[in-house]
Amino acid sequence: MSEVLRNVDENWQHVPELQTGVSAPADIIRSVDLRPELLPPPVSPKRLEELGLEIDRIADLTAVSPEDAAEAVQAFNEATGHDYEVLDFVEYWGSRERPEH
Repeated sequence: MSEVLRNVDENWQHVPELQTGVSAPADIIRSVDLRPELLPPPVSPKRLEELGLEIDRIADLTAVSPEDAAEAVQAFNEATGHDYEVLDFVEYWGSRERPEH
């Protein structure tokens, strides 16, 4: 680690918001403001909910009908411009943070 990054890391350790187990430089980089042309297009809350429901539906399909799941993933990719595979939906919730109870 360079001396500059080491100093930044050491100097930011007292900030509670940055004590997440990730080094301070990574947290600082994550909070950098980008020029508008570099930002992804905004997605409405309604659209996010629709996508979440479709992700849930596809994840459920993977367990009961792999063929239907494959078709649903293809349709999802066409609608969203992505290149996901069925496995991405099988493992989706394992990669998400769960609220602690």
